[in-house]
This record gives sequence, C-alpha cells and structure tokens, in this order.
Amino acid sequence: MEAMRNDVNRRLQELIASSHELVAPITHALFPGGKRLRPFLLLCSLLDSGIDYHKGLDVACSLEMIHTYSLIHDDLPAMDNDDLRRGKPTVHIAFGEANAILAGDGLLTDAFHVLANAPLSDAIRVKLVALFATCAGTMGMIRGQVLDCKGGTFDQESIRLIHHLKTTQLFRCALLSAAIILNDEVDPIWDEIAYLFGSAFQIVDDLQDVQNEEETNIVRTIGLEATKQLLLETRQRCLQLIEKKLGKNKTYQLVETVI
Repeated sequence: MEAMRNDVNRRLQELIASSHELVAPITHALFPGGKRLRPFLLLCSLLDSGIDYHKGLDVACSLEMIHTYSLIHDDLPAMDNDDLRRGKPTVHIAFGEANAILAGDGLLTDAFHVLANAPLSDAIRVKLVALFATCAGTMGMIRGQVLDCKGGTFDQESIRLIHHLKTTQLFRCALLSAAIILNDEVDPIWDEIAYLFGSAFQIVDDLQDVQNEEETNIVRTIGLEATKQLLLETRQRCLQLIEKKLGKNKTYQLVETVI
C-alpha cells in the first residue's frame, strides 16, 4: 500500500505543478494528505481484478483532487467555518478566503482536465466524466452539502440521505470508476458495496464525533447501541460482497481496517 500511496502522491505533485499562483494553497490542502481512501479503493479494485493499477492512476488522482476541493470549501466561514484540518490551519486561514475559494475551484476544474486526458479509451473517458459529474455535482455530493446547510431537525431518513450524498457518492465514484475501466459497470454489486461502505464509514465517523453535537449525527437519532448494531450489520454485509466480487485481497483488507 505504501508504494501505491507514493505513486498517488508523486502523480498529484506532477498534476498540480502548473497551478501557477495557486500551487501553494493547493499543495497545503493536498499534502501530506489523509488516508487517500478514495484513490486506494479504485486502485485496489483494479489490482484485485488482475489489472495494473497504474492504468487508473490519473483517474484516482482526479478523484482525490475533487475530494480535496470539497474539504477546502467545507471549511470556509460560510460552511463549517473550521480553523484546522488534519492538525494544521485550513486553507482560508493560511492563505485567505479568496485563495481558498479559488484553490477549490481550481482543483475541481483541473480534475476534469486530468480525467479527460487519462490514458484510457475515449469511450471510457466519456463514461468517467459523466460519472464524476453525477457523483460530485448537484445530484450528488453538492446536494448533500446543500441539505446539510439547511439545518433544522433531521430524522433518520434525512440523515441517511445527507450521508449518502455527502459521503457515499465519492466512494461510489471510486468503485464505479474501477468498474468502468474493467468494462464491468453493469454489475450492480459495485453500487451495493459503495452504499454499504459509505454508510459504515459515516457511522464510524459519527461514533467518533458523537460529542460534537452535530444535528446530522445518526447517534443522536437512533441511540448509541442501535448505531453500533447498525455498523456491525453494515460492515459485515459490505465485507461479504467485497469477498464475493474481489476476494479477500487488497480491497477487502483496506475496507476491513477502515470500518
């Protein structure tokens, strides 16, 4: 996994090198980076399917660029108004609000440039561009942010919808990207795995952040014990489907350690 991380980081550095005045804030946001979970899901799925994961490296980096843009914008004063991200000042604190907005805009836009020029067939690139736009746009992640920003009282179904849109959609993008590269996108198991993994990932996050009193924390709605049971069931089903599709290999091991 360390070699894969090094490949992702090296390629990201190459891809942002021409970002001119925004290199510094973009570098601040991208490195050293978090788990690189979304790229790893994509690349491990390719590897477990018998494909050289380097074939999807640019696609994986595009996804990490979009994820990072979303974090930059989530941290802004108009959104979550956070001062720290991964133990260091958020981009708007370190470089100013205007540069943070522009760095996020730049990452989002450049991600599609990278995607459109990935070393894949035209047909696959078109499918990937459509997938990325759906998962990250107003039908996916952005809609989730809009619903979250509305505030108010959330019931279990509305919380699940927000989590599905804000969290699961980029995991779905990772797994379906692998499926598209493999010409296997008709198999519904990819979507099932993505939904279960995204749900379990968010439940883990909610359990860790239960003291923060966020209105969209599922623990506040169904209680601690019910949340733990939901995590157990969701995790078990997710791992079962991964084993069925990809075996107990890199993807299985990655997911097992995260949820």
